[in-house]
Amino acid sequence: MTKSINCCLCKKRCQLNNRRRCFSGVIKTFLTEKLQRCVQETDRLCASCTAKLYKQVKNCNKTIRSRSIEINNSGENNEAHIPGACAANVFTSPKSIRLEIKSAPKTHRYCIVCKKEGNTRHRLVTITSEARTQSFIEKGIFINQKSRCCKIHMESRFFKIQALDVLQSSKQHEYFSRTDIIGLLNDLRAIMKMTSSRLNFDIPALMTEENYNDLTGLSKEQFCDLLGYMSTVRSSGVRSVRTCLGVFLTKLRVGLSNKILGTVFGLKTSQVQRIIHAARRTLMETFVPHTLGFQHISHEDFVTNHTTPVAKQLFTTDPRQAVIVLDGTYIFIQKK
Repeated sequence: MTKSINCCLCKKRCQLNNRRRCFSGVIKTFLTEKLQRCVQETDRLCASCTAKLYKQVKNCNKTIRSRSIEINNSGENNEAHIPGACAANVFTSPKSIRLEIKSAPKTHRYCIVCKKEGNTRHRLVTITSEARTQSFIEKGIFINQKSRCCKIHMESRFFKIQALDVLQSSKQHEYFSRTDIIGLLNDLRAIMKMTSSRLNFDIPALMTEENYNDLTGLSKEQFCDLLGYMSTVRSSGVRSVRTCLGVFLTKLRVGLSNKILGTVFGLKTSQVQRIIHAARRTLMETFVPHTLGFQHISHEDFVTNHTTPVAKQLFTTDPRQAVIVLDGTYIFIQKK
């Protein structure tokens, strides 16, 4: 009985007439970089992987030749002519590590959430690394970077809560490379740094409709609408525009001190002071003139759209007259 031999790259079984030896020279150097280990005498390649390997060697040689011409013309001293150096940039480690982690379908033909096929009228979008990490944290489902989903399932760079609820896995295990694992750990670290504070307006999925209403007095839709007036505020490494508006509205809503707000949002007291000042100044320049005061609305618009028929009938003799009700309960007047 013929011994079963697998390809050292793709791990698939090689038939007797489909095996190739791992030759020495440049091919062996490239294969060493790919496997991240020494090539052994018993290693075999399938015909498909061998063809791909030769093609990558050929492309790398073209790059080396073009780079050498540039070096000769510029007089620079560079080690780009070394095959191993080019191979390190071309190759990534093979997907040879099997982990018992559930994974979503690996496809760009249909949405992995609602399974709707993509076409010219219904285009699918690439799932961001933040959304893939969010899926792994919330649902324990790994999503390949080649997968796609509908645009309506995304909010900012993250999945919507409804999308995470219906997301299902297709496999109970997944093969990872060293590069995949390092990338996943780095993404997890970045997300955990962002979510170290529970009150985080940068990740919409963490904040429910009730959270927005309790903290800011606005719904999530109203918050996003007001966010459009903050275009002159720039994001920084300390806080984003969403955080700036969220801190300012929370200050108006609950009246906490700047020190407590800094503790809640993971900021310094001086940073909270600058955030409130920047948000107030921006809204006074962009939001207030368009929504408050006698100048933000015309007389005709006020009479047509903001005066009720009952008020017109009771208090006016001309349909072009405006009716204003003023409450003077808290206007202090001097008594004799």
